[in-house]
Amino acid sequence: AFVALVVACGTTELPTGDATAGQDLYTTNCETCHGADAQSGSAGENLVGEVGNESEFVSAVQNGKENGEMPAFPELSDQDIADLAAYFGSRPSQLRDLHGVK
Repeated sequence: AFVALVVACGTTELPTGDATAGQDLYTTNCETCHGADAQSGSAGENLVGEVGNESEFVSAVQNGKENGEMPAFPELSDQDIADLAAYFGSRPSQLRDLHGVK
């Protein structure tokens, strides 16, 4: 399933994301801390519910969060970030608030 996500990120707009690719990226990069269910990982915050808007999501992935709460993932491309957002958009509605996809 494809979920369109266009986010202004500096001067770059993210491409359309692929939820299947996003799931693979989540499993590889996020699941250890946030858990398979996005709420019960070893160290990351619960992603279920209101986590932030699109620009906050992109910033958290690209730059990490303050005080080392989340590492940066500079190796992820704009396509990878769009794929992750599409994956969250394909999850149950309580995760969709993460990036505004309804």
